[in-house]
Amino acid sequence: MRFLAALLCALAMSLSLAQAEIFDGEELITVDGKTGLIRFYEGSRGRPLIVLAPGGGTAARIFYGVHDGRQPDDFLATHLNAFGYNVLAVSIPIDTGDPIFDDPDPGFSIRDWGTLLAGAANHVMRSHGLGPRVILAGWSMAGKSAQSMAAAARARGFEVELFISLAATPPVLGVLPIEQGYPMTPETGYGQAPDPDYKGARWNLRVNAKANGVDEIIPALDYLAHYVGEGPVGVSHTGIRYRDAEIVADMTADILDGQGFDFAGFPLVATVIPSTRHDIRHAVTDLHTWGMITTNHLYQARLKHAGDVLRDLSKSNFQELRRLIIDAPERLSVDVPGNHFFFVGEIGARQTAEAIASLEAEATVLVEELDAILNPSEASGPEHSANPVGAAPG
Repeated sequence: MRFLAALLCALAMSLSLAQAEIFDGEELITVDGKTGLIRFYEGSRGRPLIVLAPGGGTAARIFYGVHDGRQPDDFLATHLNAFGYNVLAVSIPIDTGDPIFDDPDPGFSIRDWGTLLAGAANHVMRSHGLGPRVILAGWSMAGKSAQSMAAAARARGFEVELFISLAATPPVLGVLPIEQGYPMTPETGYGQAPDPDYKGARWNLRVNAKANGVDEIIPALDYLAHYVGEGPVGVSHTGIRYRDAEIVADMTADILDGQGFDFAGFPLVATVIPSTRHDIRHAVTDLHTWGMITTNHLYQARLKHAGDVLRDLSKSNFQELRRLIIDAPERLSVDVPGNHFFFVGEIGARQTAEAIASLEAEATVLVEELDAILNPSEASGPEHSANPVGAAPG
């Protein structure tokens, strides 16, 4: 292990003077002064654009693979594309061993994340002539970006109709332990990786390889060089910020940055939940953590201002409406076997794509049922099916 760490350190030093290098199909874009790495896979005309956002310290390459000898079927983008989805993977600035970004951006925030995701989506929609249907699928720390991307998209004239959590954490302070400080790498201003060899992640990937009957999915050296690295602490939403060349505690700024309280501003939420003990926090909390946001979103975006309609509902229709809202989190949730990296490896990648397609369909049905209760005349009209799943009608 010491030899591996020394080798990686030497590799990083040898590459530190080089300019950023990216792989075929990848593109560096800048949105409002913030740089991201994107990779787009064109799907079928009329199908939604799925934006894939990875967790903190991980490049979106985890969704499509870049190393020599990679098998496309091991990665989620391949299987989503097979369902006809247009797929856009977006990486935020991190310090990988083989550099992606020329300059660090330690002050990168959750608001910046949403702006980058929305700008990247807008960029590919315009350049490829796509329709306005957009779904965000966020893994791990990328749950923090759900509200911010929705807000940034709205400002650009389109809606994020659905957020799909892939074992993701919402921007609700306290779901992760609150930090009072964090060790910083002085050269970048990024938070130091608590597991610099990424032993936990590599163990998960080895388990996935075994489950798929192969020796490895992403070789260790490739994983450390191309897929992971230290990054900005602000996106963790654990009460800390980068400010004046230091990492400081500031819960108020963190709350305002994440805006986890803006339930109406979220898209409709669905969850893909790994069901094993190897990702126990997500396995036991995701349904209800995100379910709280789903339920309050439906109330605030759909019911809060529907006073006249609600007063006119029959008793049976109100009970139907109540049951629909109460059941929504479970209806919009799929359990999958696996650890935190459940979507890496051919079996898990295919199962995850199937879960996403199922959740998109179920979200559409749920919204149609809700519209049929709240707007019965509109729900039976010819334009009803055009309502995006996450947007309030009319």
